[in-house]
Amino acid sequence: MRTTMISWFLYGASIVAVVAAFIQWSVKFPDISQLAFGLNIALSIVICGFMHSAFRNYGNDQHTSNKIRDEEIAGLSRALDREVNYARELESKLDKYLKEK
Repeated sequence: MRTTMISWFLYGASIVAVVAAFIQWSVKFPDISQLAFGLNIALSIVICGFMHSAFRNYGNDQHTSNKIRDEEIAGLSRALDREVNYARELESKLDKYLKEK
């Protein structure tokens, strides 16, 4: 799975949020709720970064699979056109042969 630049930025922002939460908890206010709040924010940022990367990769995979499918359909269409032309050629030869007799 490829990670996009926005996801890397969000992962870095979550590390900053974790560091800020620990500083807030240990230095400014020794209250565990400050740490929990900061870690929840960091976790939310990480989840957003992961979701962005996952949805982006899913969209790219869909685009690639659609492209492959379209190429396969085009190849099958060409083969079907050849078969139809061959059947018409055989039919015209058979009509000529039947008219001669």
